Amino acid sequence: MNELVSVIVPVYNAERYLERCISSILAQSYPHVEIILVDDGSTDSSPAICDAAAAKNSLSRHSVRVLHQKNGGVSLARNNGIEASRGEWIAFCDNDDYMHPKMIETLLSLCHEKGCDIAACRPEKGASESFSLEPQLPPSDVRVFSRERMLSDIYGLSSCYVWDKVYARRIFDNVRFPVGSYTGEDIAVLHRIYYEARGVAVTDAVLYYHYIHDRSVMHKGFDVRWDSNVHALQDRIEFAHCHGLDVLYRSSLRKMVYCLGYLLYMNRRYNSDRASRREFCRRYRAMQREYYRAAVTQPSTSMTDKLYLWADTYAPFLYHLYNFVKWRIVRGNREAVWGSIR
Repeated sequence: MNELVSVIVPVYNAERYLERCISSILAQSYPHVEIILVDDGSTDSSPAICDAAAAKNSLSRHSVRVLHQKNGGVSLARNNGIEASRGEWIAFCDNDDYMHPKMIETLLSLCHEKGCDIAACRPEKGASESFSLEPQLPPSDVRVFSRERMLSDIYGLSSCYVWDKVYARRIFDNVRFPVGSYTGEDIAVLHRIYYEARGVAVTDAVLYYHYIHDRSVMHKGFDVRWDSNVHALQDRIEFAHCHGLDVLYRSSLRKMVYCLGYLLYMNRRYNSDRASRREFCRRYRAMQREYYRAAVTQPSTSMTDKLYLWADTYAPFLYHLYNFVKWRIVRGNREAVWGSIR
């Protein structure tokens, strides 16, 4: 294999993690990689780190290119990276995450071996400063799914993110990320990406490390801009309806009810602006009930799902109490099992 893989990294105020991220891509065992660092108007030392990486690696086997843009968000940065990329394959990496040294090689090999346009691995998520990188890949199963199968179980067969995958470039001939989204940009495009694919290979090998810290977008307390997730799901529902993807349509209706329930819960708990809290609640409670009615009238919705959907919509206290008790039981069982082992 001598095809070029373009790894696109949106960068914004990531001076603490950026060098680690870049180093993990430079350490890839696959020899034909270009790294595109898209500085999204950073105000810290990130632009200088990007420029230094490009200068230092100008003659290395992995080229580093830097784009500087005014702050426009991760979607615009990814889109500009796609436009500037030269590779036959494309991958993404967040600026505070990093890759296993064999990620690109493994996923690209899977695409060729299985005749797929996309290959996905299993990400490891955590708040640890450094995950353990095994010197050898763990034993893994590989499954191959058609686009119809991926779209019918989009929430279960692989992660709902774009950064743990490798894609044939042609996938992005008709796909771009929604500019202006605060969150939910992956939700807004993943169904479109799968729709363009001839097949998806999924391995359970851990090859991508997603670092969760208190400055991540979804860990900053409540923000009304989280409704970008709602708009992304609305697009997915409309897309599924227009393309006759009935299973995706029904599952996305249910997902929307739970998404709105979560946003309403976070609004009640963390939104300190009383007027904003009341307006958000008024607007999205009505929307949740509308999507609830649409979800429960689908013929494939089970009685269990109907009960969960009803509780989340009309009795959120009971719904969250049930989930809390369930979490405590599961956690207690895990601790009991671990204690018996020790």
